[in-house]
Amino acid sequence: NLQTVCKLNVTRGRKDIDLLRTLIEAEKFNLGFLCVDDETMRFLNKRFRKQDKPTDILSFPFYPGMTPPGVLPQPERPEDYNLGDIYVGIPYVASTCQERDMEIYDALAILATHGLCHLLGYTHDTEATWRQMFNKELKILHKYNQMTGASLKPFTGVEHSEEQSE
Repeated sequence: NLQTVCKLNVTRGRKDIDLLRTLIEAEKFNLGFLCVDDETMRFLNKRFRKQDKPTDILSFPFYPGMTPPGVLPQPERPEDYNLGDIYVGIPYVASTCQERDMEIYDALAILATHGLCHLLGYTHDTEATWRQMFNKELKILHKYNQMTGASLKPFTGVEHSEEQSE
Protein backbone atom coordinates (compact mmCIF):
# COMPACT_ATOMS: atom_id res chain seq x y z
CA ASN A 1 0.00 0.00 0.00
CA LEU A 2 1.91 3.01 -1.31
CA GLN A 3 -0.87 5.57 -0.91
CA THR A 4 -2.17 7.45 2.14
CA VAL A 5 -5.51 8.71 0.85
CA CYS A 6 -7.52 5.68 1.92
CA LYS A 7 -6.81 3.37 4.83
CA LEU A 8 -6.68 -0.25 3.69
CA ASN A 9 -6.43 -3.55 5.51
CA VAL A 10 -3.48 -5.03 3.65
CA THR A 11 -4.01 -8.46 5.25
CA ARG A 12 -7.54 -8.67 3.87
CA GLY A 13 -6.42 -7.61 0.42
CA ARG A 14 -3.59 -10.14 0.42
CA LYS A 15 -6.00 -12.91 1.45
CA ASP A 16 -8.31 -12.11 -1.49
CA ILE A 17 -5.43 -11.94 -3.96
CA ASP A 18 -3.99 -15.22 -2.69
CA LEU A 19 -7.40 -16.85 -3.15
CA LEU A 20 -7.67 -15.48 -6.69
CA ARG A 21 -4.17 -16.75 -7.51
CA THR A 22 -5.22 -20.19 -6.24
CA LEU A 23 -8.40 -20.11 -8.34
CA ILE A 24 -6.36 -19.56 -11.51
CA GLU A 25 -3.86 -22.18 -10.33
CA ALA A 26 -1.03 -19.63 -10.15
CA GLU A 27 -0.20 -19.91 -6.46
CA LYS A 28 3.42 -20.76 -7.33
CA PHE A 29 3.81 -17.41 -9.09
CA ASN A 30 4.76 -14.12 -7.49
CA LEU A 31 2.61 -11.11 -8.14
CA GLY A 32 3.04 -7.44 -7.37
CA PHE A 33 -0.17 -5.72 -6.30
CA LEU A 34 0.51 -2.07 -5.63
CA CYS A 35 -2.04 0.38 -4.26
CA VAL A 36 -1.07 3.88 -5.35
CA ASP A 37 -2.42 7.44 -5.49
CA ASP A 38 -3.93 9.25 -8.47
CA GLU A 39 -0.69 11.10 -9.22
CA THR A 40 1.19 7.81 -9.66
CA MET A 41 -1.60 6.33 -11.78
CA ARG A 42 -1.71 9.45 -13.96
CA PHE A 43 2.07 9.23 -14.48
CA LEU A 44 1.95 5.52 -15.37
CA ASN A 45 -1.12 5.91 -17.58
CA LYS A 46 0.50 8.79 -19.46
CA ARG A 47 3.82 7.00 -19.87
CA PHE A 48 2.51 3.60 -20.94
CA ARG A 49 -0.89 4.36 -22.49
CA LYS A 50 -0.46 7.99 -23.58
CA GLN A 51 -3.51 9.00 -21.52
CA ASP A 52 -2.91 11.92 -19.17
CA LYS A 53 -5.43 10.98 -16.49
CA PRO A 54 -5.63 8.66 -13.52
CA THR A 55 -7.28 5.28 -13.98
CA ASP A 56 -8.38 2.40 -11.78
CA ILE A 57 -5.97 -0.35 -12.82
CA LEU A 58 -2.87 -0.93 -14.89
CA SER A 59 -1.33 -4.35 -15.44
CA PHE A 60 2.25 -5.08 -16.44
CA PRO A 61 2.78 -8.74 -17.35
CA PHE A 62 6.11 -10.45 -16.75
CA TYR A 63 5.33 -12.55 -19.84
CA PRO A 64 3.77 -10.10 -22.34
CA GLY A 65 1.89 -11.38 -25.37
CA MET A 66 1.02 -14.82 -24.01
CA THR A 67 -0.73 -16.90 -26.67
CA PRO A 68 -3.16 -18.40 -26.17
CA PRO A 69 -4.35 -16.32 -23.24
CA GLY A 70 -4.96 -18.10 -19.96
CA VAL A 71 -2.15 -20.63 -20.25
CA LEU A 72 0.31 -20.30 -17.40
CA PRO A 73 3.95 -19.92 -18.39
CA GLN A 74 6.35 -22.77 -17.67
CA PRO A 75 9.45 -21.04 -16.26
CA GLU A 76 12.72 -22.93 -16.19
CA ARG A 77 14.22 -20.94 -13.31
CA PRO A 78 12.67 -20.28 -9.88
CA GLU A 79 13.21 -16.53 -10.22
CA ASP A 80 10.99 -16.50 -13.32
CA TYR A 81 7.90 -17.61 -11.40
CA ASN A 82 6.39 -14.16 -11.69
CA LEU A 83 3.12 -13.07 -13.26
CA GLY A 84 3.84 -9.35 -13.22
CA ASP A 85 2.57 -6.25 -11.45
CA ILE A 86 -0.88 -4.79 -10.99
CA TYR A 87 -1.21 -1.13 -9.99
CA VAL A 88 -4.51 0.04 -8.54
CA GLY A 89 -5.39 3.71 -8.16
CA ILE A 90 -7.04 3.68 -4.75
CA PRO A 91 -8.52 7.22 -4.78
CA TYR A 92 -10.01 6.57 -8.22
CA VAL A 93 -11.42 3.23 -7.05
CA ALA A 94 -12.72 4.71 -3.77
CA SER A 95 -14.57 7.40 -5.72
CA THR A 96 -16.09 4.78 -8.02
CA CYS A 97 -17.15 2.75 -4.99
CA GLN A 98 -18.96 5.75 -3.52
CA GLU A 99 -20.81 6.27 -6.81
CA ARG A 100 -21.81 2.59 -6.96
CA ASP A 101 -22.45 2.18 -3.21
CA MET A 102 -19.87 -0.62 -3.19
CA GLU A 103 -17.28 -1.70 -0.65
CA ILE A 104 -13.71 -1.03 -1.72
CA TYR A 105 -12.56 -4.61 -1.00
CA ASP A 106 -15.21 -5.94 -3.39
CA ALA A 107 -14.00 -3.55 -6.08
CA LEU A 108 -10.39 -4.57 -5.39
CA ALA A 109 -11.26 -8.26 -5.82
CA ILE A 110 -13.00 -7.50 -9.13
CA LEU A 111 -10.09 -5.37 -10.32
CA ALA A 112 -7.53 -7.96 -9.17
CA THR A 113 -9.39 -10.52 -11.25
CA HIS A 114 -9.31 -8.18 -14.23
CA GLY A 115 -5.62 -7.49 -13.72
CA LEU A 116 -4.79 -11.18 -13.36
CA CYS A 117 -6.54 -11.85 -16.65
CA HIS A 118 -4.32 -9.23 -18.29
CA LEU A 119 -1.24 -10.85 -16.74
CA LEU A 120 -2.38 -14.13 -18.29
CA GLY A 121 -2.54 -12.58 -21.76
CA TYR A 122 -6.20 -11.57 -22.02
CA THR A 123 -6.97 -8.23 -23.65
CA HIS A 124 -10.01 -6.21 -24.63
CA ASP A 125 -8.82 -4.57 -27.83
CA THR A 126 -11.78 -5.84 -29.84
CA GLU A 127 -15.29 -6.98 -29.05
CA ALA A 128 -14.19 -10.63 -29.45
CA THR A 129 -11.19 -10.35 -27.12
CA TRP A 130 -13.23 -8.31 -24.64
CA ARG A 131 -15.90 -11.04 -24.59
CA GLN A 132 -13.24 -13.74 -24.07
CA MET A 133 -11.71 -11.82 -21.17
CA PHE A 134 -15.10 -10.97 -19.68
CA ASN A 135 -16.10 -14.66 -19.72
CA LYS A 136 -12.83 -15.61 -17.99
CA GLU A 137 -13.47 -12.97 -15.32
CA LEU A 138 -16.99 -14.35 -14.85
CA LYS A 139 -15.65 -17.87 -14.28
CA ILE A 140 -13.02 -16.74 -11.79
CA LEU A 141 -15.45 -14.56 -9.85
CA HIS A 142 -18.04 -17.34 -9.82
CA LYS A 143 -15.53 -19.59 -8.06
CA TYR A 144 -14.51 -16.74 -5.77
CA ASN A 145 -18.15 -16.11 -4.86
CA GLN A 146 -18.71 -19.80 -4.09
CA MET A 147 -15.75 -19.82 -1.72
CA THR A 148 -16.43 -16.50 0.00
CA GLY A 149 -20.19 -16.07 -0.12
CA ALA A 150 -19.77 -12.85 -2.10
CA SER A 151 -21.79 -11.97 -5.20
CA LEU A 152 -19.23 -10.15 -7.32
CA LYS A 153 -19.43 -9.68 -11.07
CA PRO A 154 -17.01 -8.14 -13.53
CA PHE A 155 -17.48 -4.46 -14.20
CA THR A 156 -19.64 -4.65 -17.28
CA GLY A 157 -19.96 -2.73 -20.50
CA VAL A 158 -17.55 -2.27 -23.34
CA GLU A 159 -17.18 1.39 -22.40
CA HIS A 160 -15.87 0.40 -18.96
CA SER A 161 -13.58 -2.25 -20.36
CA GLU A 162 -11.99 0.33 -22.65
CA GLU A 163 -11.10 2.41 -19.57
CA GLN A 164 -9.11 -0.51 -18.22
CA SER A 165 -5.45 -0.93 -18.97
CA GLU A 166 -3.69 -3.44 -21.10
